[in-house]
Amino acid sequence: MSAVQPLPMTSFDLLLDQEPFIAGYAVTGSVLLNFRLLQADGIETIYVKLTGRMYGTRGNSEKSESRSINFVYHKVPIWTRGQAYPSPGSDVLTLPFQLPLGVDLPPSFTANVRRLRLVVRYKLHVTGERPGLLKHNKEIKRSITIQPNDTVSEVVQTHLGVGWDGPWTAIRASERISRYVMWGEHADVDVRNEMQLTVPAIDAVPMNATIPFTLSMTTLSRPYPQDHEGELWPSPPRRPEAYEFAIREDMIIHIRRPQTACITLRQSLGHTQLEHAEKQWIPSTGGQGKWKQEATLKSSITLQCPPTFTFMWEGSIRLAVSVRCFLIAFRVMSTYLLTLIVSCQYRLCVTVKFGAMRALTFEQPITVVRERKA
Repeated sequence: MSAVQPLPMTSFDLLLDQEPFIAGYAVTGSVLLNFRLLQADGIETIYVKLTGRMYGTRGNSEKSESRSINFVYHKVPIWTRGQAYPSPGSDVLTLPFQLPLGVDLPPSFTANVRRLRLVVRYKLHVTGERPGLLKHNKEIKRSITIQPNDTVSEVVQTHLGVGWDGPWTAIRASERISRYVMWGEHADVDVRNEMQLTVPAIDAVPMNATIPFTLSMTTLSRPYPQDHEGELWPSPPRRPEAYEFAIREDMIIHIRRPQTACITLRQSLGHTQLEHAEKQWIPSTGGQGKWKQEATLKSSITLQCPPTFTFMWEGSIRLAVSVRCFLIAFRVMSTYLLTLIVSCQYRLCVTVKFGAMRALTFEQPITVVRERKA
């Protein structure tokens, strides 16, 4: 037996199935008709419309350039007077609907970086048409969230949720750093630091999933006597705050020429465990040697950002051009063929700070996908 739907307080109401909706599937829901009010309002037809629109603005308060395109438009009539009625003893008629989504649609998205603003927005409209003069149609508008089709397998999502026990992969980086900027006899010699980030061996990272990792830091000091008791340079930091994780979001908009904007999103870590191994003496010549030191940071990260996507649109737009000839002003509508490419990519940025002036940083491109729902 189906559940009894509540009586809408207006002529019609909109009920959506669980969001977010996924590209390549359909937007689904139901429209509830209150026949008592529907008759009184004189509504003849009900239709559902889905729109997808992209807004782009570049510039500042003094001078700016805006563009918008409509890349999704579905309009479906779902009821006409005399077509269907409620069951006996009821005033409510439930009309389910589904509107298909293309597999390559961009996700719902908002970005504000410097002088560039980009918005991808989807809306669902339910309209009741009322024919006749001075009669306005009734309408419900609802913003909805769309996410890309790409995701991880059910096995990967499950293992990330309960504790990763699958294969791991290591990302390595090394760099020579100097303690001082100055040159000459007071300059410190270059020393090599090595860093290794071990993470689950997966091709993409789902949103809102907890990703465990192990960061290993190895330093080889400048030459010291073996009985040196002072500070060793460099040494792995002993404060967890010296280890920073961030996501760098690269947004590229290509209309006539590419426009690139980058924003850094600082990421917080889960429970952190920092361990230091016993230092090792590596002898060299002249009674001196180098100290090898190792530190291991174990923690987890949860990515809070929209999914990775690339979207291309080809079509025509109409622009109004104002032309003044002597004292007469003309407004001319011109049609332009346009190719638009919008891309949002990510890089995982890991930074280890050696004091206030020196740091070792490496970046790794990553693909962020939607969280897989059961």
